[in-house]
Amino acid sequence: MTVNEGPYQNFTAGAVINARRFVKISAAKTVIQNAAGTTKGVGVAPEYAASGAAVRVLTLPGAIQLVEVGTGGVTAGSPVTSDSVGRAVACTTGDLIHGIANETRNANEFAEILLSVPALVASA
Repeated sequence: MTVNEGPYQNFTAGAVINARRFVKISAAKTVIQNAAGTTKGVGVAPEYAASGAAVRVLTLPGAIQLVEVGTGGVTAGSPVTSDSVGRAVACTTGDLIHGIANETRNANEFAEILLSVPALVASA
């Protein structure tokens, strides 16, 4: 496994954050698990954080990080986004691309994801 433990930013968890989930900013210096493929994430929280606790977030585009996979799995080389609880899922039209799967994995497994800046929109 080639997980990049590159630069992290420190935030406060605005709610419980499960390990290895995409997160988004919810308030000043505060993050929560990303809740949809159409919302901008800022990175991946590699560790569990209780609500109100400090949480480190890997925000480096181009870094490889393990992310829990949601329903439907992910396929190596395909763009991924966030599901309703911050897990990696395949992009559909209109989703923001959070990264590219570096390997094929099923739901509830962990996949290496090459992180990107979620600004590109997936098309058919």
